[in-house]
Amino acid sequence: MCGLCFRGPEDIDHVLCHCGKATELWRNVLGHEVTASLNSLSFEDWLHGNISGRLPAIIGRPGWDMEFAIYCWLLWKLRCSMVLDSSFVERESVWDRGRRLLQASLQGNRFAAPPASVALAVAADKQHWEDVSVELEVA
Repeated sequence: MCGLCFRGPEDIDHVLCHCGKATELWRNVLGHEVTASLNSLSFEDWLHGNISGRLPAIIGRPGWDMEFAIYCWLLWKLRCSMVLDSSFVERESVWDRGRRLLQASLQGNRFAAPPASVALAVAADKQHWEDVSVELEVA
């Protein structure tokens, strides 16, 4: 069962799209009607459409690929914290934390270095993903 809502299977589709925490996040970010229409897509179409910026709901949103990635990462981090750390207490919503990270990272049209906590989390997680060829580049 999902470690966030205890109402669905714990798979990536549920955690990022259909969990109560995920739908709350996407509703705050994109609005209720848009979120409902996106739920009709398969997970693969939803993911590819968000990453490529080709979904009608997000066309014209500058930096959506980065924003989307941050929110997905925060949802997964929240899930891991709740499942793996029995003393975890959620102090701020995923949406609020995502907005704060985006505001701290954006300077004009360029992304600044992520906050230290993000850089440490990426560095700590990288040791578990030896096959990943993506490198974090800080300007």
